[in-house]
Amino acid sequence: IGDKICITVEEEEDAAAFADYVLEEAPAAAATPEPPAAAAAPATPAPPTPPPAAAAPAPSTSAPPSGGPVVASPLAHMLAKDMGYDISTIPGTGPGGRVIAADVKEFVPSAAQAVPADATAATAAPAQAAIAAAPPVAGIGYTDYPLSESAQQTAAQLAHSKQNVPHYYLTVDLSVDELLAMRSKLNATIGEDGQQLGVYELLLKAAAAAMKAVPSANASWMDSVVRVYDSVDINVVVGNGDALYTPVIRDVGKRGVKSLSEDVTNFVSALEEEEPSLGEEFNAMGTFTVMNLGMYGIKSC
Repeated sequence: IGDKICITVEEEEDAAAFADYVLEEAPAAAATPEPPAAAAAPATPAPPTPPPAAAAPAPSTSAPPSGGPVVASPLAHMLAKDMGYDISTIPGTGPGGRVIAADVKEFVPSAAQAVPADATAATAAPAQAAIAAAPPVAGIGYTDYPLSESAQQTAAQLAHSKQNVPHYYLTVDLSVDELLAMRSKLNATIGEDGQQLGVYELLLKAAAAAMKAVPSANASWMDSVVRVYDSVDINVVVGNGDALYTPVIRDVGKRGVKSLSEDVTNFVSALEEEEPSLGEEFNAMGTFTVMNLGMYGIKSC
């Protein structure tokens, strides 16, 4: 106790002055000059001061909610709200200390934060109960799923991003060799006297099968609810110019491919008449639209 362990300097170049320093040579004399070193010693306790600063987020947990902004991603805000966390207590690992979604998912409230967390959870519980208390509403041919406030806010931000931020789109080429082989087999079964099937009808059926497998894809955004439809009704694009129409084929998921082919053929034939008599299906709206431009060599539009 009382012996010097090390000498610290503020600048690296000052260290050369102590290159030949030996502790044993002047224990008494060093006691007098050492006060400067002892004065430098407070500079050593200075680093311990940051740890309280690191603990500063804990006291600041009550300050940000009163008006101090917290830099966090929209998804992080939504997750924190859904999980009942005070986002100001979550340390951020993103650029500039930004709180990201991963920070919220990995955040574990400390014991000191347990009380405010419980209070936050208590206040959030009614809101969560209100969300849970809004069950899906069944309608004729559809089911409406109410959205939470955070989901609506996220959707609004994504819509804003879509309108204002430049986008780019990725496309891939698909191998449909097996689809063409199946088409050949089906046409061979139908025979040359029957109406041959095209790739278009097979793609309509494939789209319907995909939306039956993923019902959320067969849905519409209705501001406060997501409306999921019971049947897959597909609009097909026929005609051109001023005579361009999008008649609907109802319940494609339960229809056979030959039946779909007959509907498409009937739509085209109706437009070729001198005085077309278009049924109500020409003005009806479906849940999905397929436009075939493959015959023009178009890969993406």
